[in-house]
Amino acid sequence: MIKIYKFLKQILIIAKNIPMLIQLVLIFLAMLVALYWFINLTGNTWMAFFQPVATNIMKFVHSFYHQQAQMGQRVIDGSLLLFDLILFAIIFVIGKSTWLINQGIILLDKLIDTTKRREEAILNRKLEAEMIKEILQYDNYAIALKFELQDSMVNNFWGGDKNAGVAERKEKVLNHFDKALGILNNVKIAKTDNRILVLARDFQTFDRTMLLVISEMEKLKAFMMQDRWIMNWYGATILYKDEDMKLIYADLQKLMNLQLRNEVICFGNFSLRYSQINKLSQKFNIERRGSYSIEGNEVAIWRLVKKI
Repeated sequence: MIKIYKFLKQILIIAKNIPMLIQLVLIFLAMLVALYWFINLTGNTWMAFFQPVATNIMKFVHSFYHQQAQMGQRVIDGSLLLFDLILFAIIFVIGKSTWLINQGIILLDKLIDTTKRREEAILNRKLEAEMIKEILQYDNYAIALKFELQDSMVNNFWGGDKNAGVAERKEKVLNHFDKALGILNNVKIAKTDNRILVLARDFQTFDRTMLLVISEMEKLKAFMMQDRWIMNWYGATILYKDEDMKLIYADLQKLMNLQLRNEVICFGNFSLRYSQINKLSQKFNIERRGSYSIEGNEVAIWRLVKKI
């Protein structure tokens, strides 16, 4: 449809140029006729070359109108002036037709723009439907956690060994998570130093798992504060298929490298997949966190915010 509109627009542009050219020719002719009439009225003969044209014009006008005026011994024929008036009337009509053609071009531009937007919307809906169909095939998810511990009483002013007691508390955190997540029967847990990896099947269980993870992190953070220890944590979650196991760690590491403290972040595909869950049962809002440079590319990052 857009091609048809553009073709019609080209025709109107060409049609617009022709009346403008005719207008210029008619204006020039009208001025020439008026100049000849005035020069001839004064008795000057330097425009005698135009007399054959003027004679034919007068014959044409006399065919439907013939009136002369007497000024002393001189008879004045107004047919040339009447011809000029006719020319200016034609010029005015052509000017109006040019305006109408311009309006037609404006209308076609609007139709082209509207059609383009409509076609883009249809294409976007089609692409979104295909994307959703593809994203729904992802039914597994992974959660990566990393935590840092620091004795608040150890600093440059008070001194002390910053590593003292860290290993024991790390072990407590890992054991605590083992027990907390042990009630879930659809997850696998891997632990190393200060990192925890949770692999789970059935995306419908995501909210339950993530609520438990965040709840336990906040409990541990509060518990550490009572003992004057500072605990910060970082979280990331992604989708994966069984055949994409090798990509899990690389994708999670990209998110964890952003070092966004005390929140769980994800890529846009996870946000789209989560949006397919029944909104009434969703426990989180997924908000855009911003764009970050990952391996030289600007990537949109999202974060999970627990609903109140």
